Amino acid sequence: QRLRPLFDNFSRSTTFLNGSDFIQKLQYYCIQLDLLQPKTYFATFKIHDLYMKISHLALLEALNIFLVNPLVNGSPLNLPLIELLCHIYMHHWLYSLVTHICLKDAFYGRYKDTGFLTWNSPIDQLQTSFNKLEQELDSNLQMTTIISSDVHFLHAAIENRKGSLHTHVYHDSTIQPFLLPYDHSHPRLFHRQWFRAALIRAGQYCSSFEDFE
Repeated sequence: QRLRPLFDNFSRSTTFLNGSDFIQKLQYYCIQLDLLQPKTYFATFKIHDLYMKISHLALLEALNIFLVNPLVNGSPLNLPLIELLCHIYMHHWLYSLVTHICLKDAFYGRYKDTGFLTWNSPIDQLQTSFNKLEQELDSNLQMTTIISSDVHFLHAAIENRKGSLHTHVYHDSTIQPFLLPYDHSHPRLFHRQWFRAALIRAGQYCSSFEDFE
């Protein structure tokens, strides 16, 4: 109870609460701040099975670094402490990349085990950073990265059209189009309001009326 507020205050600026929060922050960066360039790339990364495969030693090392320097593997995702420790681990693991991004005036944020950022320099520089980060991961974990002018993140398709941001709802080709995406982290009451929530999210995600239709 004492640790979570401390970490939340420390990581709030680089954490997405949900897809809507991500879209609002991305639009502010690209439109209000006008920092999106025609050459800007989008990049995403995902750590696979973070909560189930990360070693307890890696979690404790990250916690120790966070506190001092301001079962063997895996744990149930529904344990609040394990989720918090994984957030601390991710924050520590990404510190070098986030510091580099901030120096280059880019946009970055993370939602649980996934992350999104903008990149205005040559792609090979970012790929080198990703490769270095992957080497520093806990040995049980694997990472997938995508760098392109169009990506999808938190059920949103994001595209840079010659310096103009274009977004709409992303439809996974492996899922039937008339099925609503399932999110196990939402309370049961929210599940009863899926359709309404999907319409609201579509309105937030779609940058044009044609995409909303």
